[in-house]
Amino acid sequence: MPKRKLTKRVVDSLPIPADGGATGIMYYDTTLAGFGVRVFPSGRKRWFVEYGPEHRRRRMSLGGYPPLTVDQAREQATLLLTDILKGADPLEERRIVRQMPSFKEWADEYYAGVRLRKKRPKEDERYLGIAKNHWGNRPLNSIGRRDVESTMRTVADRGHTTANRW
Repeated sequence: MPKRKLTKRVVDSLPIPADGGATGIMYYDTTLAGFGVRVFPSGRKRWFVEYGPEHRRRRMSLGGYPPLTVDQAREQATLLLTDILKGADPLEERRIVRQMPSFKEWADEYYAGVRLRKKRPKEDERYLGIAKNHWGNRPLNSIGRRDVESTMRTVADRGHTTANRW
């Protein structure tokens, strides 16, 4: 686990591992604990942040080098580490976002249940179909009150009764 003060010159001069496997070699910064760069045998370099207790260390990738400069990566790492000190877990938050179903997925699951509970689920399908057209692949947690109000106005153009039932 080599440590160096990571600068543009240092990162540019890091040797490319010949037999580093798929994991590459990690170089840690001496000025910011948990921040570093990983050099892969392909020559690719990626910034990372490590955090958490010794027995349960977590590593989060920040982006590649050179698109992300040393200063940009260090600033991003500092912000993340500050949030982590306040109790956040960015990898867990990322996992939750990735697992969030889209509106379409949720609606399809709802349809399956409503078909078992109701004799005539067509009205549910009709009204949710309107929303599905507007919000289809959006994550469920990204749909807010303004989105609902906007869609409600669009539906109201068809008729107020339809909008009220929707």
